Amino acid sequence: MIYVPAGDFLFGNADDEDRVNLFMTTPLFRRSTGAYLIARTEVTFGDWLAYVEAQPAGARAALLPQIVGQMTGSVAVYPDGKGHWRIELVIGDRHYAAGWNEPIRYEGRTTHAEQDWRRFPVLGIPAGAATAYAAWLDTTGRLAGARLCNEREWERAARGADDRPYPGGRRIAPDEANFDQSHLGHAGPDEVGAHPASRSPFGLDDTFGSSFEWTIGEVLKKQPTDSPSYLVRGGSYQHDRKSGNLTNRASMTGKERDASVGFRLCATPPLPR
Repeated sequence: MIYVPAGDFLFGNADDEDRVNLFMTTPLFRRSTGAYLIARTEVTFGDWLAYVEAQPAGARAALLPQIVGQMTGSVAVYPDGKGHWRIELVIGDRHYAAGWNEPIRYEGRTTHAEQDWRRFPVLGIPAGAATAYAAWLDTTGRLAGARLCNEREWERAARGADDRPYPGGRRIAPDEANFDQSHLGHAGPDEVGAHPASRSPFGLDDTFGSSFEWTIGEVLKKQPTDSPSYLVRGGSYQHDRKSGNLTNRASMTGKERDASVGFRLCATPPLPR
C-alpha cells in the first residue's frame, strides 16, 4: 500500500471539448482529501481466488467471475477438478484458456506474449462483492481498514496534484500502458505492474488502461439508507485514450458485472494515539 498524505489537487477537466466527448467529466476545480492508503496495483485473480477459497463451499460459485457474451468479451473461472482453478477468456474472435500453473499465450504479440493470468487484474466482479472482499480483508486482519476508494482518492493518486490527463503527463504512447492501441489485433489483459512507464506520480501502476476500476462516487444521499453511487475510472485494455483519460467517469450500479472492470483498494491509515 502507498501512503498519500492529506492535501489538495486539481479534480476534473479544464478542456470544454474534452468534457463534451467524455462521459461524466466535471469542470476543473480544486479538491482535497484526507490521508489514506491506496494499493499500488489492482486486485488480481490470484488475490480474489484466495478469498473465494476461504469462503464456505456453498458460497464460492456465486463469487466466481462468470460473464459470457458481453460486448467487452467473456471471462469465466471455474474449478479444474484437481483442487485449483481454470480460466477462459473470449476477446473478440479469440479464445484463451489456461489452468492454474499454465500461462495465457497471446500468439502474434511482439511483447507481453506470455502472461501469468493469476496476476491479471480480476475482472467481472460487481462493486458489492468487491466491498465484501475489502471487509473480509479488514476483519481477518489482512488489511486493516480496507475499502473501495472514493473517486477523489482515486483521481488524486492517479494524476498527482496537477491537471494531467494521463499518469505520466499530457500524452501516453501505446507501449506505455495496455489500451486498445497497445496490442493491435491481440488485445487482452496483462499482468499488473507490467507497464511501469505509465506509473502515476504517487507510484500506482495501471491507473490508465488495464481495467476500469470501481470507485465510490460523490453523489449526495437523500436518505441515510440510500445505496452509494459507483463510478468506474481509468479505461481498460479494450478502450481508447479518451475512455482512459483520468478525468473520465462512467456510472454503473453496484450489482453490474463487466469483463473490462476490476478494482483496487484503499484503506484508512491508523490514527495516532
